[in-house]
Amino acid sequence: MSSNNKESTTIADSFKNAGEGMINAVSNASDSVASMATSKASETSNEVNAKKERMTRDSEFEKVQDPDTSASERAEHLMNAASAQASALTSDAKSEKNYLVGEHEKNNAKSELQNQSGQTVTDYLSKKAQNVSESLGMSTAESNDTQEEALESAFMLE
Repeated sequence: MSSNNKESTTIADSFKNAGEGMINAVSNASDSVASMATSKASETSNEVNAKKERMTRDSEFEKVQDPDTSASERAEHLMNAASAQASALTSDAKSEKNYLVGEHEKNNAKSELQNQSGQTVTDYLSKKAQNVSESLGMSTAESNDTQEEALESAFMLE
């Protein structure tokens, strides 16, 4: 195996590993975005349920204030109002939890697309290609040709 061929293989392996890392990062980010969307939908659903329960509570309070209502009916309406309020508070808590989950997943998606030094995946791959070329002492034209060969080899492009 010639020296140039060996260098191309090393570069191809380097790009292949970087490509796999990028694919994993994008996959993880898309999973986070899907979780974020699910959380947002649940949050909205819980907000709607809370509003519905508050309307039920208000309706029950109006029934309590009706002078033609007996004491036992008033007690029943008060219990219904209290139950509706408790359900509304539960829905509010679930909505807040889903909001926090959504925010967490949004942050996960952003961080998946950046490496530890804060670079985006694209910037990271560009620097990696430049560093490999510089370490091999290639000119820019040679570097571009070698990068194309490495990418073809790594991703079997023709």
